[in-house]
Amino acid sequence: TDEAAKAIGSRGRSGKGDLTHTGSAKIWINGDGIIVKYQITIKTKGQVGDREIDNTITRTTEISGIGSTTVEVPEGAKKLLEGTP
Repeated sequence: TDEAAKAIGSRGRSGKGDLTHTGSAKIWINGDGIIVKYQITIKTKGQVGDREIDNTITRTTEISGIGSTTVEVPEGAKKLLEGTP
């Protein structure tokens, strides 16, 4: 969405200026249909004050260790989740 592209592209800057944000995403899946990598590209164009902006940000994330991650829930948290004090 425009809002998502703006949020990623602005990197926390205020919304001042006349900027447009566009984006695309690319997803890689393995033979089992599991996402193993994704890439997001955001393009920002326009003007802020007297400055012309033409910027592209690309972020790529690779996912590894799929199916091998374990989580140990502390006993106190287990009791809270189970509803026992």
